[in-house]
Amino acid sequence: MALYQETLATYRTRFLREVRDASQQYFNNQGSATPFADIDAWIAEAMRWRDLWSKGARSYRPAVPLQTSIDQYDLTTLFPNDTVLDIATLWLIWGTYRVQLDERPFSEVTNAWRPWTNYVNVPGAYCRYGAAQVFIATAGAMPYTVDWDVVVLAAALVNPADKDPLPYPYTEPVPKYAAYLGKQNQRQFEEAEMFKNEARIALADIEGSRVGELPLQSHTPRGTRR
Repeated sequence: MALYQETLATYRTRFLREVRDASQQYFNNQGSATPFADIDAWIAEAMRWRDLWSKGARSYRPAVPLQTSIDQYDLTTLFPNDTVLDIATLWLIWGTYRVQLDERPFSEVTNAWRPWTNYVNVPGAYCRYGAAQVFIATAGAMPYTVDWDVVVLAAALVNPADKDPLPYPYTEPVPKYAAYLGKQNQRQFEEAEMFKNEARIALADIEGSRVGELPLQSHTPRGTRR
């Protein structure tokens, strides 16, 4: 048995099959020298939509050092090669143990873990702050380390042979959502909505197919209801 993976080339084929344009008469980037430019853009956007709501693309970084007396960190600095969409879990390394940090709202983190400006202790909680900032509090009294489990965007597909890093069934919403975008571009809104609904179903099927996993609070694929 082999791992089933889609490539940019197979996604192009599936897109054209979905929109019933196998000979590429209509979806050809206006007959330009780059006939797949629009299709590739829609596939890329569909993969981003899939990654945002499925949480399937992950990055794990163990033992990231925290700075003494510092409680605010930047995700773009910590993960310069990834677009971080969400934080799944943070674990504080405490000797030979991993202690899960609590995720709390910013107001609660401030009130309970960082009420005094110069107070340092053992970090116990974290929260997102804006698009790329994270507070880990209380600010460490020593250089602790933290294991990061984050949700990221999968690598973009550039060449026809490039493989989607996520396997089946994470591949299934992609051609459907790309078809939705293509039909939106053609102003064929009724067909577009049909493809969007099919993409939502495929996205929901991903979560339903997970064995032994419990969905995280607030990580319900809200995009399936938009």
